[in-house]
Amino acid sequence: MADYSTANVIDSIIDDAKDPTFSRDRVLRYIQDKSDEVLGHHRFKFTEDIFDEEMSADTVTLDYESDHQDIIDITLTDATTNSTSHPLYLAPDLFFEQYPMPDTSRPGRPTSYTDYAGEIYWNCPTDREYIARVRHGIAPKRLEDSTEDKPQLPVEFKNILIKGGLAGVERYRQNFDIAAVYDRQCEDLSEDLLGRYGLRKRAPGKVRSSRMRGAEI
Repeated sequence: MADYSTANVIDSIIDDAKDPTFSRDRVLRYIQDKSDEVLGHHRFKFTEDIFDEEMSADTVTLDYESDHQDIIDITLTDATTNSTSHPLYLAPDLFFEQYPMPDTSRPGRPTSYTDYAGEIYWNCPTDREYIARVRHGIAPKRLEDSTEDKPQLPVEFKNILIKGGLAGVERYRQNFDIAAVYDRQCEDLSEDLLGRYGLRKRAPGKVRSSRMRGAEI
């Protein structure tokens, strides 16, 4: 696969399935589901990003990037003194229980925040100018059947999508034993991906290992 794109991944799946009439839209759903599953279960180096935002005095909320999934860490830098701090994250229910109206609190350097309804809420209005450096996870992208669209998974792990797509095709054909083989191959590849690029887990559990690595149908 010289050119790594969503369209070429779909081409490979349909070619391996030996059915040129198989629905591309259906295959796209299969690889989207596999991408969401792999990227949603663990955090990887390539699914994190950072943005900086300058805040004036009397700031209580901060909008974040459209591809934001979750906040990992925030560093506040005083624009005058360059001193830094790391506000504490509080779950929304706890945050608003402690700070029901943060905009009426006494201005100061925020010490806690929450992530709610598309915005970051500080526990108090800022008392001066700060720079917020927000390290956040990137949500799994919506794939498109296009040669211009590139999956988030690294090219060396494109077979996670190919095997995942083939598993979907075989389940559709009711070849459940064959689909299970492809599923196990995906699990092995996902474990390799985690070993090379993984950081912290998003949720308890791990990708299952098996002895099927490298097996072909």
